[in-house]
Amino acid sequence: MKLQDLTGLYLQDKSFNEIASSLKNTPETRIHAKGLRGSSLPLLISTVTRLNDGIHLLILEDAREGDVHFDINQLNKLSEQLSSIDSKYNSVRHAVLVENARNVAYATLINDKIEARAYKLKVFFEKQEAEKWLLYN
Repeated sequence: MKLQDLTGLYLQDKSFNEIASSLKNTPETRIHAKGLRGSSLPLLISTVTRLNDGIHLLILEDAREGDVHFDINQLNKLSEQLSSIDSKYNSVRHAVLVENARNVAYATLINDKIEARAYKLKVFFEKQEAEKWLLYN
């Protein structure tokens, strides 16, 4: 399955389209996406990016109990998708909560490969610090 196929599945989903529409029509809308694993959050971001513009997006990803399950070769595709954010969002702040060094390393690799002026990713061990960075920076 290719990235376009996965994106197409999101675009066909009624709930997803309601989220995208809400974000586009009501700038102050906040969305809390639970239960996303692995690369599903970046895929969600990538798909929303295609549908909306002029949005300030704040993401708090709790990866403390998660484990990375994508091949390092997929990193280029993922970073390409996230790099397209500049044309769709005014700003994106992505805070990632982690507990292990492997997740810190993957988040750092992704952040280093993204060539988007509007996208900022930062890794945190404490939820309170992540929330403060998202809301006040």
